[in-house]
Amino acid sequence: MQTIQLPKASLSTLVGHQAQWIECEHGMIWLSDDGHDVVLERGQSWQVLSDHTVVIEALTQSRLAIKDEQYRATSLFSAVQQQVHELIHQLVRKPEIKTV
Repeated sequence: MQTIQLPKASLSTLVGHQAQWIECEHGMIWLSDDGHDVVLERGQSWQVLSDHTVVIEALTQSRLAIKDEQYRATSLFSAVQQQVHELIHQLVRKPEIKTV
């Protein structure tokens, strides 16, 4: 995983990152990838479509991470696992008994 810090209004480029994920960890970025213009805010991500140059501009002071598919799948699995755990915990709680 690679992390990039970008001051507001700065530009960066990536080349050769097809199928990897650009995740906005902080701030807001605009990117252009293979004819697609995308704005990402904190917590949002984009999968790079080609090995062509991806242009990134920081709309605010930003931090982004470049992640491969395996890293992304592991993170997604962990998030789903946590949600399932919370759902099961809610379902097995003792119900409140109300008397009238």
